[in-house]
Amino acid sequence: MRSGGLSNLAKTYLRLSAVASVRKNPDFEPLAAAFKRAANLLKQAKVDLSNGGAPDKAVLKEPAELALYDSLVAVEGEVKEKLACDGYEPGLRALVAIKPHLDHFFDKVMVMVEDEQLKVQRLSLLAKLVRLFNAVADLSELQTPGAN
Repeated sequence: MRSGGLSNLAKTYLRLSAVASVRKNPDFEPLAAAFKRAANLLKQAKVDLSNGGAPDKAVLKEPAELALYDSLVAVEGEVKEKLACDGYEPGLRALVAIKPHLDHFFDKVMVMVEDEQLKVQRLSLLAKLVRLFNAVADLSELQTPGAN
C-alpha cells in the first residue's frame, strides 16, 4: 500500500478491507496478475509513476489500446470521487470493471515497440492504470492463493 502507507491506520484498514472484499470477485486474481505485468513493464522501462502525464489518445493506434484508454477515462472520475470520500471498496470495484479491456490490451498490443513515441504513450496508458490502482493498493504486492 503505497498511497498513504501506514501513516494513517484508519485509511490503511479501509484499504485492506476493500482489497479483502473485492478479492472475492472471480475477476480479481487475473486482474491482479495483469496489474503486475503492467507494473513490471513500467519498472523495466524506468517510468516514474509520480509523473502524472496523461497518455495522448491521438498517438494510440490499436482498437485494444483505444478501448483501454476510453475505459480508464470513463472510470477515473468515478474512482477519484469515491476515494475522496474513503470509498475504497466501491472505487476498487469500479477499477475491476476494466479487466476485459486490460486483457484485450495485453492480448493485442505490444507495448515495447521500436516507435518511441508510440511506446511512450502505451507506457503512459499503463502508468495511468497503475496510479489509479495504487490509490487503493499496490496489487503487485499481493500474494496469489497457494503461494508462500
